[in-house]
Amino acid sequence: MRFEPFENTSNFVEDIGLFEAAAHATQVELDVPRISRVIAIADGSDQETTVRAVAQRVAEIHGAQVIEIANATTAPEILGHPQASTAGLLIIPTPFGRDAGDLKAESLGSVVDMLVAESPVPLLCVRRPMDPQQIEKAFTHIIVPAAIHDRGVDVAAGWAFSLIAAGGHVELQAVADMAVIQEAKHYLHLEEKDRAAFDPDCILQRFMQDLAGLTSAVQHLGRERSVHVSVTTETGHFAQIIGERANSKPTLIIWGWDHSPGSPQYHRGVDLVLGANGLVLLV
Repeated sequence: MRFEPFENTSNFVEDIGLFEAAAHATQVELDVPRISRVIAIADGSDQETTVRAVAQRVAEIHGAQVIEIANATTAPEILGHPQASTAGLLIIPTPFGRDAGDLKAESLGSVVDMLVAESPVPLLCVRRPMDPQQIEKAFTHIIVPAAIHDRGVDVAAGWAFSLIAAGGHVELQAVADMAVIQEAKHYLHLEEKDRAAFDPDCILQRFMQDLAGLTSAVQHLGRERSVHVSVTTETGHFAQIIGERANSKPTLIIWGWDHSPGSPQYHRGVDLVLGANGLVLLV
């Protein structure tokens, strides 16, 4: 695990949180899934070739079979395919049936919207055309975002280790969304003496304590598999921070998915896909 030097107060607090996480971690077992069948959805868009190439890359990693669905035009048709419900992974151009530049970051399109809400299997969204070198690099740098009260980050971390190339980099990036924190401060009507509990440094330290077991498990598995692991913490706008980090180079984002459309975790997943330039896996 990488610890940054103490060049500023924020870094110092982050490292103290990481140290406490390692020292007081409760055991977490990561489930690293195996995939036997991958479904690639063809739609005639610019993203279609990338979908096929990504499906082939996943199949190489897992020794899996690739099945292509080429004639479906709606989410029910895709989900109704005989192989879809038992596949290990569904790879979809996003938006579906239209080039990425058509909708930009405004919408996922109705087909993908329905798949995000109803797909019974993990969904890998391909946001832009990528060349073979970019695809290969995306499987060497995987970001696992974590938000406060994120219930799926351990699942996402397990998937990261199922897809990362040897010698690659898994980055656990914990973000305390300040918009949510400021809203809570406003509605709780706190006394001045109680507002210190909402100090960003204090929140980050407590956040890292909550992630203690996961931090330890990711570090241990990284050593076992010769994968570089780093843990970073930030405060700010969740989707913007993750997007800026992920879009700086070819990257695979893996997010612990919640199918409930009203949940913050669901909306964060949609925001991550909307803001991405490359690959986002919802598990």
